[in-house]
Amino acid sequence: MRSNVELIRKKVDYLLRMRNYLNYSYEQILRIVPVKDFDALMPEQHDALVAFRVRFSEFQEHLGKLMRAVAREEEQETEPFSFVLLYMEKIGIQKMA
Repeated sequence: MRSNVELIRKKVDYLLRMRNYLNYSYEQILRIVPVKDFDALMPEQHDALVAFRVRFSEFQEHLGKLMRAVAREEEQETEPFSFVLLYMEKIGIQKMA
């Protein structure tokens, strides 16, 4: 059975890879925002917006799971999720740059 710390390491590695894809999508949408007329967008531009939304959502979901895993490892409350966020702030984790 894997240790919780090993699972946390794998989650961090996965998030780092995901961040690269998210950054790519972000660069793509910077070329078209702000959008004044969604009907005037080309199909590739719609795809760029969709890719960013999906990647951002997936990144956010996995980041939340990682934060819960860290809180559990440190024997902190994980419900409600605001307890996890407060703990992350307490230990100085504010953003993943």
